[in-house]
Amino acid sequence: MISGRRFRLIKFCIFCRFIRHYVAYLLFTLYFVLLSWLITKSAFIHKTGISKSGLIALFTVKLLSGVLYGYLYSRPGFIQGADTWQIYFESVKETKILLGDPIRFLASLFANPDQLSFTGFSESDHSYWNNLKDNLLIKAEAVMNLFSGGYYYTNVVIYSFITFYGSITFYRTLNELYSGRKISKIIAAFLLPSFLFWTSGFYKDGVLFLFISLIIYHSNRWIMERNGGWKRFSIVMTSVIIIFLLRNYVAFLLIPALSGWLISATFKKGIYVFATIYLLLTLFVITSGHLHSSLNIPRIIASWQTGFLKLPAKSAIPVEKLEPSGLGLIENLPQALNVGFLRPYLWENKGLQYVPYAMEIAATIVLLCVFFRYRERPTPQQQVFFYFCLFLTGSAWILLGYTVNILGALVRYKAIFYPLVIAPLICSVSESWYKIHYK
Repeated sequence: MISGRRFRLIKFCIFCRFIRHYVAYLLFTLYFVLLSWLITKSAFIHKTGISKSGLIALFTVKLLSGVLYGYLYSRPGFIQGADTWQIYFESVKETKILLGDPIRFLASLFANPDQLSFTGFSESDHSYWNNLKDNLLIKAEAVMNLFSGGYYYTNVVIYSFITFYGSITFYRTLNELYSGRKISKIIAAFLLPSFLFWTSGFYKDGVLFLFISLIIYHSNRWIMERNGGWKRFSIVMTSVIIIFLLRNYVAFLLIPALSGWLISATFKKGIYVFATIYLLLTLFVITSGHLHSSLNIPRIIASWQTGFLKLPAKSAIPVEKLEPSGLGLIENLPQALNVGFLRPYLWENKGLQYVPYAMEIAATIVLLCVFFRYRERPTPQQQVFFYFCLFLTGSAWILLGYTVNILGALVRYKAIFYPLVIAPLICSVSESWYKIHYK
C-alpha cells in the first residue's frame, strides 16, 4: 500500500511535470506567434515581394522541419551521438555558469586547459580551433536558454527565425539577378528537401548558409552599385571569418570563388577568369607538398579522409584510401567525383532515409538536362553568378568526395550548397518550357 504522504508526493511530481510541459508548449507557441509577426513587419523581408501569408507559411515549414530534425535525433540510439542534442545538453550546463559567473562563462571560450594546438587550423584532433566550432554554438545556445526557459524546441523556434534570414537574403539576390519565376526562386531558396532539413535543425548548417547568403547578397550589391563601400566589405569579411570559425574549409573555398566573381565583373571575361584562378589553384594544391611541409594540402586532405575512415558508421561506403600526395589526388579524382556528386545511389542499401537524397540527385540531373536544352541567353551578371555557384559548389563537393565516406555526413555537408546548384539552373530555363509542360 502507498502511504498518503507518498501518494501526495507522487501527485505533486505529476503536477510539476504537467506544468513543465505546459510552459514549454506555451513558450513555443508564444515565440512562434511573436516571430511570425516580426517577419511580416521586417522591411528587409518585405522587399522580397512575397505575401505575408506566404512568408508565414515558409517560416512554418522551416520550423516544422527543425522540430522533425530534433525529434528524429531524440530517439533512443540516436540521441547519444546527435550533435544537435549534445550541443543542447552542454548549453544547459553553460547557462548555469552564465548565471553564476558571467566572467568565467566568457573566459572559458578562450581557455585551453588541455593544451590543444593553436596552429592546427586544419587538424581534426588535438586542435583548439576544431573544438571552438562547437563551443561557439554551445555558448550561443546557452544565452538563448535565458529567453527560452531552457527548452530545446523553443530554441528551435528562435534558431529558425534567425536562419530564415539566410533564405530571405538568398531570395533577394535571385530577385536582383532574375526577373519573374517567383515559384522557381522560392523553391531554390526555401524548399529544396535536403537543404530545408539540414539547415532547419539546430546545428551549424543553417548558420553557415546565413553567412554564405550575406556574402553573396553584399557582393552582388557591391558589383551592381560599383561602389560598395566599407559597410559591405566589412559584412563580407566578418561573414568569411565566422564561416572560418564554424567550418574552415568552406571559408577557404569561398575566397577563390569570390575573387573570380569580383574580377569577372570588372574585366567581363568570366569563364577565362574563373578557369585561370582554378587552374592556378589546382596546380598549387597538387605541388604544395614540395613548397613547404606546412603547406602540404594533399597530406591535410588525406588526414581528413583518415579521420572519417576511423569513424564507425552504418552508412559508411567503401572507398580507396587517398595517398597524401599530388599524384594521389589525381588518381582519386574519379572516386571523388563519384562520391561527391552522385552518392547516395537510388539502389544503395544503406537505409530508406537515403532514398530522398538519391531522388534529389536524380531530379538535379534531369533539371541539368532541361537547362542545357531550354536555357535562355543569360545576362553578363547572371553568367558570372552561374560561374561563381558552379566553381564554389564543384570545388566543395569534390573536396567532400575526397574526404567523406559516410553518407549521413556527406548529405549534410553537401546540403548548404544545393541552392547554389539549383537556383541558376531553375531560374535560367526558358519560361516557354514551363508554359508548354505546365499549361
